[in-house]
Amino acid sequence: MLLIGFSSALRRSDLIRIQIRDIRMVIEGAEIYIPNSKTDQVGHGHIIRIARGQVPITCPVQAMTDWLRLSEINDGYLFRPVNKSGKVGESQLSSMAVYRMIQKYTQLLELEHHEKYTPHSLRSGFASTAAQNGASIQSIKTQGNWKSDDSLMRYIRNKESWDAAASYKLGL
Repeated sequence: MLLIGFSSALRRSDLIRIQIRDIRMVIEGAEIYIPNSKTDQVGHGHIIRIARGQVPITCPVQAMTDWLRLSEINDGYLFRPVNKSGKVGESQLSSMAVYRMIQKYTQLLELEHHEKYTPHSLRSGFASTAAQNGASIQSIKTQGNWKSDDSLMRYIRNKESWDAAASYKLGL
């Protein structure tokens, strides 16, 4: 769920509402149809494209495929609660469960200031990482369904790296 959340740039509310019927596997990865969202309450819908990762263990498409196989989910919600005995529930995962999962894994990874990570960090982390890795503003906006450059720029952290600094280009 965390890999899909990060790579999709979806809001937590959209992430937990993904339905199996709205997922289409393609050679390049996965396409997920989002029928409506916070910025699309009328319901025009949009498609999120998640590319296959280069490293199998961190590939969001592989992780989703593995989850579907192991959970034996064939319809309904993609992300569901799992009880202590490992039984997968029928209902959608709660918003609070997403928050708790992020807190659990950022603490296990011993990330500095782990308590500051929230579901919003997945969306912001996507935008920041994509920008840092050279993705165009337009492609980032499309993935995250941001309506304006200004709204997107509020999500991007560390907007300028040293190799993009104008003084670095002087070659001194």
